[in-house]
This record gives sequence, C-alpha cells and structure tokens, in this order.
Amino acid sequence: MGCNMKLEKYFLIGLVIMLVITAFMPQHIVLGDGASDTLQITFDPSGAVNGNVSPESYDFGGITFETNETSTAQFTLYNNGTIPMSAVARQNQTTDTGDMTCNGAGGALAQNEYSINITDGTVSNDGDYINDVGDSTIESSLDGAGSTETFYLMLHLGDGSADHAAQTTQINWTFAAV
Repeated sequence: MGCNMKLEKYFLIGLVIMLVITAFMPQHIVLGDGASDTLQITFDPSGAVNGNVSPESYDFGGITFETNETSTAQFTLYNNGTIPMSAVARQNQTTDTGDMTCNGAGGALAQNEYSINITDGTVSNDGDYINDVGDSTIESSLDGAGSTETFYLMLHLGDGSADHAAQTTQINWTFAAV
C-alpha cells in the first residue's frame, strides 16, 4: 500500500504542476496556421528597337512622263534590335524643287504628280503606296534581332508640264515596338 500511495502522491503533484503551467500559458495556441509573408519580385525587361533600310538611296535615272519604273536594287528592312518591331514609311509631299507633287493615294496621277509603292517583296504590305500625309505601315511585325524583309520600289509618273530638272524626294522611316 505504501508504494501505491507514493505513486498517487507523485501523480497528484504532477497533475497540479501541469495545471499551474497551463494556467500561465497563452490563452490560445494556433497549430498549423502560421503567419504569412510576401515576397516582392522586381525586374526590368529591356528590349531595343533598332531598324534600318538598305540601300539608303536610289537613283531611277531618266524616266519618261506617264510611265512606271521598278527599282533594280532590292531594298532590305533590318531589325537590329532585340524585340519585334513595325516599320512605317512616309514620303515628302513634294520634290526638293517643288516641281512635282506626291500622290500618296496611288490613284490616277494628275499633271506633275508622282507616286511610289512597295512591290515584289516579302514585306507584309507589298503593293502599298507610300503615303505623303500619313504613315504607311510597310511591315507590321518584323521579328527580333537579325530578321529582315525585302522589297523593291516602283515609281509612277503622271503627265508632265515641262522638262524638269532632276527631282529628289525622301522616304522617312519610323520603327516601333509591336
């Protein structure tokens, strides 16, 4: 009997200690529902638009009024950047001397008018006229670095009022990310 009483005494002491410890513990312990945190990721994607057209000039030479002449040189649009880009062209409204006016719509040419269009190429808008008042999208998506598209130029001349001196016009290119 003495041994059992000792065990009961130790059991009761242990139980009292457990109750005291429990009384001073936090009122609730959450198991499995820990705190949350956020990991913020920052990055700066970089890409460059860099295009050019080659060759940079072309001379059609002597052309008779009321004719069409296709360039013998093939032109190439280059994407030297790292992301896809579009290529947009716009030409001057008049030649350097002002003797001739651009008809960017490509319709019937009036006296002293000319038009230029893209032809026989791999560009997306083959056959389009290069506008003189608004942008003409020549290539809507030139893939990333190293991609190219080719084309020729066709010059159309209307009726002339005089034997004009050599005429020069300019095509301005704009490249943008797509």
